[in-house]
Amino acid sequence: MSDIRHNQIIAVALFLISFALLAATASHYGISYDEPVYLGLGQRHAQWFSGLWQSIRRGDISTPLSAAVLERAWYSGKDEQPPLVKVVSGLGQRWSSPVLGEWAAMRLPGILIFSLAIAGLFLLCAPLWGRTAGVFAAFALLLMPRAFAHAHYAALDAPIAGLSLLTALAFLRLAERDTWRYAVIAGVVFGLALLTKLNAFFLPIIVLAWTALCARQSLAKVAVAIFIVGPAVFFIGWPWLWHHPAQHLFDYLVFHLRHYPVDVYYLGRTYHYAPWHYPLVMTAVTTPPLVLLLALVGLTNLRRPRTPQQEQRQAVALLLVLGAGVSLLFASLPFAPKYNGVRLFLPAFPFIAALAGAGFGRLVDGLQLVVTRWRPAVAAQANRVLSAAIAFLLLLPSLLGTVATHPHQLAYYNALIGGPVGARARGFETIYWGGVYLDALPELNRLPEGSTLYITPAGVISLLVFYQRAGMLRADLRFVSTGATFKDTVSAISHSDLVLFQCAQSEFDDVSWPLYRSGTPVLSHLLGPGRLAVRLVNGYTRESALATLDSARDSERRGAPGGASR
Repeated sequence: MSDIRHNQIIAVALFLISFALLAATASHYGISYDEPVYLGLGQRHAQWFSGLWQSIRRGDISTPLSAAVLERAWYSGKDEQPPLVKVVSGLGQRWSSPVLGEWAAMRLPGILIFSLAIAGLFLLCAPLWGRTAGVFAAFALLLMPRAFAHAHYAALDAPIAGLSLLTALAFLRLAERDTWRYAVIAGVVFGLALLTKLNAFFLPIIVLAWTALCARQSLAKVAVAIFIVGPAVFFIGWPWLWHHPAQHLFDYLVFHLRHYPVDVYYLGRTYHYAPWHYPLVMTAVTTPPLVLLLALVGLTNLRRPRTPQQEQRQAVALLLVLGAGVSLLFASLPFAPKYNGVRLFLPAFPFIAALAGAGFGRLVDGLQLVVTRWRPAVAAQANRVLSAAIAFLLLLPSLLGTVATHPHQLAYYNALIGGPVGARARGFETIYWGGVYLDALPELNRLPEGSTLYITPAGVISLLVFYQRAGMLRADLRFVSTGATFKDTVSAISHSDLVLFQCAQSEFDDVSWPLYRSGTPVLSHLLGPGRLAVRLVNGYTRESALATLDSARDSERRGAPGGASR
């Protein structure tokens, strides 16, 4: 069996392992803020495809292609995003629910594309640094706790991260083969990235810079792939652009340029726009330390090459550095949105995992050289065993971190900052995106009939309504939220049976902060054991909440610290 065939088989195996693991755990994760929007739009898009197919069978497709129908089926309103994730989710709900289960089917985009990226990591690293290094890179990404969690959501972040890596891999293959066939393939993959999220607009910077430095002979084909094939796929794949394309493309770009700021809690303060160093610091404290260390070792591949193999390694390492660096650089700009942990610069993480695979290859090369000199008769077998053992040991902390925080890896922080407890003490946000409310459902379902819940922030109510419509939360429970004034808020709490919020400090208000700092919750879900635990979601009785708020107001009037300070 050829090396190429062998590598393809291993890549398929890695894809299947990743897909099976993510699909099997899809229902462990609660619904995030963005998912109800995307799931609803996905169903609408899937319905349009069904109508189109029926029209084709009737021999008249004018109706589904009309401007009015396309506007109803494909316009996303205030949250204008490309349709790929929504389409795959909608079709997944229609076609694969009996096989995958309802949750895995609606979350199919992230699961599918992330699993493809796992296979792509192996195919990227194995030819240059060895199969064990390729497997190491694949599992380094799969077992990054934050990335593992994001891969489960029907959102845009894991798909654009996966497609960013796959786009880079496609253009690398184009440079190697230098044929128009591979130019078309690379352009199609880039087009799919464009159909996923705006981050794809940064990919030409990475690809063109790398091509100019390392593969100038392919520059014309790369230009055609980026400026003709990719945009064509983008246009064909988004029916909303078919009528009034210039105006609709302008609206799409303006939506992102004028995106409302989302608060972030960072280093003990709440910001509208976090400081420039937020992406760098968050990457450092949420990536398993050994993976970070090996990624730094991987940078040694950039040194001056002495052999053709070292020249190839240098070129690929440069592509990986550009992939990670450009994502982090643009996320660090003053006007760039920075919130919700690492998700807005998640495309950097597959490249970091690939660099870690390259670093692992360098490390093992050195150790294998020692073994070969020491025991040449058994060097081949000993080196294989040694590589596998080292890979397992270096990935073990990642595995333990992922398992220990499951299914709340969005609250994972590494040992460099002291884990979730150390991160909380240093002013980092504990959790975000609302998935933890799933854990509270059993206790909410045990509340007396007709109970009223005070929810903060108000937007969380839509998640709880989603659970009610799905039959997971009792329909008789009612929800209220913050009033126009603090007096109105207190009145709302006084008519409620429970005050509930997740421990996302960026969302805290004049109710959340006092309760979080000094209240006594009757409902609390913890991450971690005993004194090392952090709270993820808290619930307070009406009496306890009102007493704590009264005490906090008295302290503020006396000028004492400890109120709702930010």
